[in-house]
Amino acid sequence: MPRNKNFQPEQILDQAAGIFAKHGYHGVSMSMLVSELQLNRASLYNTFGDKRRLYLDSLARYIANWPIPESGGNQEDPLNLLEATRKRFYAQPDARGCFLLRAAAETGHSDPEVAQLVRDYYTALEKAFRTSIEQAKTPLRGKVATNSREAAKFLITQCYALHGHAVLSTDRKRSRELVEVALKALN
Repeated sequence: MPRNKNFQPEQILDQAAGIFAKHGYHGVSMSMLVSELQLNRASLYNTFGDKRRLYLDSLARYIANWPIPESGGNQEDPLNLLEATRKRFYAQPDARGCFLLRAAAETGHSDPEVAQLVRDYYTALEKAFRTSIEQAKTPLRGKVATNSREAAKFLITQCYALHGHAVLSTDRKRSRELVEVALKALN
């Protein structure tokens, strides 16, 4: 008779996401995962398969833990979406930035599944920006973008810049200032 698992797979995926976000896919060995996750190798393989599957499942879990906020159709929605993204980048002190963008940079060029997960998430975020801009009570008047599509692309670009800032700096105040400057460029 098989033994019961003494762990919650979702918690292991959350922990693994932190490990992969901090060290990268290639910087993590199965021995490190066994040690850090405090699981025996057989349990890890039986539950998650190989390292790549654990990595992909961790990315999917990261997405599930950080869903894109719904647009409520008010003037503050683009700010709320950008602010939620900024906060996500500082959620893990040891691995600041976006786990998805880190994964894209490290393995996205060679792993189509990683590339697709990242593309799908950021395409959905861009769509959420566009919807929130279109539903805002005050239309855009800025010089940076003339329509909601351009404005949404501009805000996605700002997300990438905020990721870079988070990786390089712990200064959350400065990152909030960057959000405000980005939104001022649109208004």
